[in-house]
Amino acid sequence: DIDALFSNTIIVGSAKDEILLVNAAPDLPEIDFNVEMRNCVVQVDELLNDDRFPGFFPDICSDCIPYMFGDTLFADHEMFDYHLDTLSIAEEKAITLPGVITDLDGFMRDPVNPDIGCYEYQ
Repeated sequence: DIDALFSNTIIVGSAKDEILLVNAAPDLPEIDFNVEMRNCVVQVDELLNDDRFPGFFPDICSDCIPYMFGDTLFADHEMFDYHLDTLSIAEEKAITLPGVITDLDGFMRDPVNPDIGCYEYQ
Protein backbone atom coordinates (compact mmCIF):
# COMPACT_ATOMS: atom_id res chain seq x y z
CA ASP A 1 0.00 0.00 0.00
CA ILE A 2 1.00 3.59 -0.62
CA ASP A 3 -0.35 6.03 1.94
CA ALA A 4 0.35 9.74 2.13
CA LEU A 5 -1.13 12.39 4.41
CA PHE A 6 -0.49 16.10 3.89
CA SER A 7 -1.75 18.60 6.46
CA ASN A 8 -1.33 22.40 6.47
CA THR A 9 0.81 22.28 3.33
CA ILE A 10 1.21 24.82 0.52
CA ILE A 11 1.70 23.28 -2.94
CA VAL A 12 1.82 26.04 -5.57
CA GLY A 13 4.11 26.95 -8.45
CA SER A 14 4.27 28.05 -12.07
CA ALA A 15 2.36 25.13 -13.61
CA LYS A 16 -1.42 24.81 -13.94
CA ASP A 17 -1.24 21.64 -11.88
CA GLU A 18 1.32 21.33 -9.11
CA ILE A 19 -0.07 17.96 -8.05
CA LEU A 20 0.06 14.86 -10.22
CA LEU A 21 -1.75 11.75 -9.05
CA VAL A 22 -1.04 8.62 -11.06
CA ASN A 23 -1.63 4.98 -10.25
CA ALA A 24 1.83 3.65 -11.12
CA ALA A 25 0.70 0.04 -10.73
CA PRO A 26 -2.73 -0.25 -12.42
CA ASP A 27 -2.17 -3.98 -13.05
CA LEU A 28 -1.67 -4.62 -9.32
CA PRO A 29 -5.09 -4.03 -7.74
CA GLU A 30 -3.82 -5.37 -4.42
CA ILE A 31 -1.72 -2.21 -4.03
CA ASP A 32 -3.83 0.59 -2.60
CA PHE A 33 -2.94 4.19 -3.43
CA ASN A 34 -4.32 6.39 -0.66
CA VAL A 35 -3.67 10.12 -0.54
CA GLU A 36 -5.31 12.43 1.96
CA MET A 37 -4.82 16.18 2.16
CA ARG A 38 -6.26 18.42 4.87
CA ASN A 39 -6.21 22.18 5.16
CA CYS A 40 -3.76 22.76 2.33
CA VAL A 41 -3.38 25.47 -0.31
CA VAL A 42 -3.10 23.65 -3.64
CA GLN A 43 -2.79 24.61 -7.27
CA VAL A 44 -4.73 22.24 -9.52
CA ASP A 45 -6.55 22.63 -12.81
CA GLU A 46 -6.57 19.70 -15.23
CA LEU A 47 -6.40 17.29 -12.29
CA LEU A 48 -10.07 18.14 -11.73
CA ASN A 49 -11.12 16.96 -15.22
CA ASP A 50 -13.79 14.23 -15.40
CA ASP A 51 -11.29 11.64 -16.66
CA ARG A 52 -8.85 12.27 -13.80
CA PHE A 53 -9.89 13.25 -10.26
CA PRO A 54 -13.09 15.34 -10.47
CA GLY A 55 -13.76 14.66 -6.78
CA PHE A 56 -10.35 15.91 -5.64
CA PHE A 57 -12.17 18.54 -3.56
CA PRO A 58 -13.34 17.24 -1.01
CA ASP A 59 -12.71 13.49 -1.54
CA ILE A 60 -8.91 13.77 -1.39
CA CYS A 61 -8.33 17.37 -0.32
CA SER A 62 -10.69 18.30 2.52
CA ASP A 63 -10.90 21.86 3.79
CA CYS A 64 -8.31 22.85 1.19
CA ILE A 65 -8.01 26.20 -0.54
CA PRO A 66 -7.64 26.14 -4.33
CA TYR A 67 -4.88 28.57 -5.32
CA MET A 68 -5.51 30.75 -8.36
CA PHE A 69 -2.81 32.80 -10.09
CA GLY A 70 -2.87 36.23 -8.50
CA ASP A 71 -4.05 35.09 -5.06
CA THR A 72 -2.13 36.74 -2.25
CA LEU A 73 0.01 34.14 -0.52
CA PHE A 74 3.70 34.89 0.17
CA ALA A 75 5.55 38.03 1.22
CA ASP A 76 7.83 37.92 -1.86
CA HIS A 77 8.13 34.61 -3.69
CA GLU A 78 10.32 36.17 -6.41
CA MET A 79 12.94 36.84 -3.71
CA PHE A 80 12.29 33.38 -2.18
CA ASP A 81 10.63 34.87 0.89
CA TYR A 82 7.92 32.34 1.68
CA HIS A 83 6.69 34.01 4.85
CA LEU A 84 3.00 34.79 4.57
CA ASP A 85 1.80 38.13 3.22
CA THR A 86 -0.43 40.28 5.42
CA LEU A 87 -3.41 39.35 3.21
CA SER A 88 -2.42 35.72 2.60
CA ILE A 89 -5.17 33.23 1.82
CA ALA A 90 -3.32 30.78 4.12
CA GLU A 91 -3.69 32.83 7.30
CA GLU A 92 -5.64 31.15 10.09
CA LYS A 93 -6.75 28.27 7.82
CA ALA A 94 -4.69 25.39 9.24
CA ILE A 95 -5.61 22.78 11.79
CA THR A 96 -3.76 22.36 15.05
CA LEU A 97 -1.28 19.48 14.87
CA PRO A 98 -0.16 17.84 18.12
CA GLY A 99 3.47 18.60 18.83
CA VAL A 100 3.77 21.33 16.18
CA ILE A 101 3.87 24.47 18.29
CA THR A 102 6.47 26.59 16.47
CA ASP A 103 7.21 27.50 12.86
CA LEU A 104 10.57 27.22 11.06
CA ASP A 105 11.67 30.55 12.53
CA GLY A 106 10.88 29.37 16.05
CA PHE A 107 7.80 31.58 16.47
CA MET A 108 4.82 30.13 18.31
CA ARG A 109 1.95 28.93 16.18
CA ASP A 110 -1.50 30.21 17.02
CA PRO A 111 -2.98 27.47 19.27
CA VAL A 112 -6.51 27.92 17.88
CA ASN A 113 -6.15 29.20 14.29
CA PRO A 114 -2.66 28.43 12.97
CA ASP A 115 -1.55 29.36 9.46
CA ILE A 116 -1.06 26.94 6.58
CA GLY A 117 2.58 26.49 5.62
CA CYS A 118 5.88 26.40 7.46
CA TYR A 119 5.72 30.01 8.72
CA GLU A 120 3.20 31.53 11.10
CA TYR A 121 2.38 35.11 10.09
CA GLN A 122 4.01 37.60 12.49
